[in-house]
Amino acid sequence: MEPMTSLLTIADILADPKYDSGELWDGCFVVKEASGGSAAYVGASISFALQSSSPAMSFGRVLDASGGYVLARDPDRMLSPDVSLMSFERCPTLPAYGFIEGAPELAVEVRSPRDSWVSVVEKGGVWIGHGARLVWCVDPHAETILVLRPGKEPELVGLGGVLDLAPLVEAKIPHAAIFRDNPAGENLAGENLAGENLAGENRAGENRAGNA
Repeated sequence: MEPMTSLLTIADILADPKYDSGELWDGCFVVKEASGGSAAYVGASISFALQSSSPAMSFGRVLDASGGYVLARDPDRMLSPDVSLMSFERCPTLPAYGFIEGAPELAVEVRSPRDSWVSVVEKGGVWIGHGARLVWCVDPHAETILVLRPGKEPELVGLGGVLDLAPLVEAKIPHAAIFRDNPAGENLAGENLAGENLAGENRAGENRAGNA
């Protein structure tokens, strides 16, 4: 009989620097490697667009991929979106050390070259299941964003579209502000034509979060 592996806790990963780059899925540490390329570029563009929005900045703080959120305890779950917007109401002050308790209002997941589109949408559903009010699942190659809101049908935003920050604030971000000069868009724009068909995956992700 093989010995049982102990589940890790938030305290464990904070105490050991080898856990600096990754997420904690119900006590199991998962390395989150740097994505680079177009994913990094698009993520930075989204962060800049949010920080350039006066309504968004009056609403809360924009965090990058190093911002972790504790979503569950015993077993512990800590996830980090590529970009997030956390309201001043939910988090009046950022912790000097450690992670934020609870989900952000907006979580952004950007597909890296190693990610399947299904896995990105499923993680978006997990964020919704844990209390995020708005999720953007971003495909840099197809230059599309799948918008998820609790209790609403998913919305696919493509070329010429606009990202609405409702229900958080009255503000909109043009699709062009996210994908302008995107290094991957021109060459691989047709790669994920199936993305629209996967919009329903949100429901599966939401169910997974609820059963955790």
